[in-house]
Amino acid sequence: MLWETSLWVGARAIRQFQAIPPSTQRPAGFPHTVASLSSPGGVIDLGRHFGGADTRATLDTGPVTTTAGFDFERLVEDRFGYENFTSPLAGRISAGAVCGQNQLVCGVLGSLRRDETNSIDTIDPYAQSEVRFGSNWRAFAGVRSSRIEVDSSDHFLANGNDSASVGYSAVNPTAGVVFRATPRISMYAAYGRGFETPTLNELAYKPGGAAGLNTALKAARSDNYEIGAKTDLGPALRASLALFSTRTTDDIVVQTNSGGRSAFANVGQTRRKGAELSVESRPAGGWSVAASAALIDAHFADSFLTCAAAPCPTPTLPVASGNKLPAVPARTAWAQIKYEAGFVQGWIEAHAQSALFVNDQNSDYAGGATVWNAAIEWSASWATLRPHFFARVDNLAGRRSVGSVIVNEANGRFFEPAPTRTWLFGVDLPF
Repeated sequence: MLWETSLWVGARAIRQFQAIPPSTQRPAGFPHTVASLSSPGGVIDLGRHFGGADTRATLDTGPVTTTAGFDFERLVEDRFGYENFTSPLAGRISAGAVCGQNQLVCGVLGSLRRDETNSIDTIDPYAQSEVRFGSNWRAFAGVRSSRIEVDSSDHFLANGNDSASVGYSAVNPTAGVVFRATPRISMYAAYGRGFETPTLNELAYKPGGAAGLNTALKAARSDNYEIGAKTDLGPALRASLALFSTRTTDDIVVQTNSGGRSAFANVGQTRRKGAELSVESRPAGGWSVAASAALIDAHFADSFLTCAAAPCPTPTLPVASGNKLPAVPARTAWAQIKYEAGFVQGWIEAHAQSALFVNDQNSDYAGGATVWNAAIEWSASWATLRPHFFARVDNLAGRRSVGSVIVNEANGRFFEPAPTRTWLFGVDLPF
């Protein structure tokens, strides 16, 4: 029996100043009292500490290999929100207020507007067995029981105590079979049940604008099917093909996205189906070629109501069944040609994707794009030094394109530009 245990810890801190105007943080027409304010401000300040442990035992009895284990993880987050301005105005900030006038100073850390401690605890016992039937067949089956507890303790009590907690649990099986048709070709089929819980960011805001965790948000559950084939013909060709289908219930989607605040909700059912192909070849000498492509049809299987603006106590905007999921391109591809000779290697690659929709209504979209990159690396030997140099250029043509989208942005500001041509030079000098 083989026994393995792993431990890990980590920390992360971030302070982000958002481009939210002061009039949004102190609405015009409201006196400047804490109880009248619902915005958490224009500055996000958070620190996270996380860690966990995984211990497992593996028993190999020849044709059967069984692994059983226990996984535990914990994350603690201290989240603060501040206004991104300072002002002596005691009453209100008018909609036309201009930074730099009337002692309104912007882009600085202002008054505290949010103070809370959030924690997530997960406990996951699991087990999996693999059975080998001769040299051509393998079957596997497993199960994982998950329990996630989320707790939020509110320390900013001027608006009342918005502390809350929510829990999620599921038992998820998986099973599959692999058939080795020839020594170089194998085929497989697999099924797995998925369980996606909301993140802290997805739980942070309620669509109606009220404070506290969005405890109405449920975990998404999915049934995932995949069949495929793989071949390994040595340097001449390695290839794999996979066909997949995913049916998700209570999928987590963006319901409102306004003023730097995203609120999420569940929708009835979504569907994803498609294919993935990858190939790799070393035709001669130091040359190598690799490419991959994917097709996916991701759409809403049920119609539902979403929000046109925030806050949104009651969704009223219809979304038709069959609409495509936003921010999911239907076609993606990648290709690379590489040459290696001695201590030098260089390559050129291309990334391509088709257009993608930016909202649930599919009323606007970001166009597709193809971007070319190139890189070179070389190693040297100078006495006792072994420096490794590298240089890379991304977006060789300097093409202007959309790098990411803000899904369902309330003001129609969906698009975020991708970087144009960028250069990177460096050296690794081991001691």
